[in-house]
Amino acid sequence: MIRVLLADDEPMLLELYKDILDGTRFEVAAIAYNGQECIDIVKAIDEPLDVILMDHRMPLKSGLDATKEVLAFDSSIRIIFVSADSSVREEALLAGAVAFIQKPFDIDALLGLLSLQESASSLLMGPNKVKTKDRVRGQFGRPSPSRAGLTEGDEAIMH
Repeated sequence: MIRVLLADDEPMLLELYKDILDGTRFEVAAIAYNGQECIDIVKAIDEPLDVILMDHRMPLKSGLDATKEVLAFDSSIRIIFVSADSSVREEALLAGAVAFIQKPFDIDALLGLLSLQESASSLLMGPNKVKTKDRVRGQFGRPSPSRAGLTEGDEAIMH
């Protein structure tokens, strides 16, 4: 099961994410309504997170700032940036996001990106995961997912 943290300040979109992921192999492990809450959850959670779906424009701290802080704390978490603001695409990828998908997004493209992260998680962690708090920062390399499963029409950009 891939553990996902949802970070977005839009309650209706969070419900949509939960509906999309319900019944799949992806577990919504936590929800953050702003960037600071996302960071706080990552630092406090006992079970490791695999992926964060991160919005850009959120209260208290932007998705870009939250991405940098999260990855400084735990570089093995993969962040998929999901934003309507395409002008932050390059900055999000440079900050360490493994992918950018533009809102409104294609549900199949989102699930495809999450599936790529599942494959990366298996390669990086093997069958026995360790708790987030016990990980050594920088111990695990950043995955380099391919564009498999995405079509030319998808708004997702992999780096």
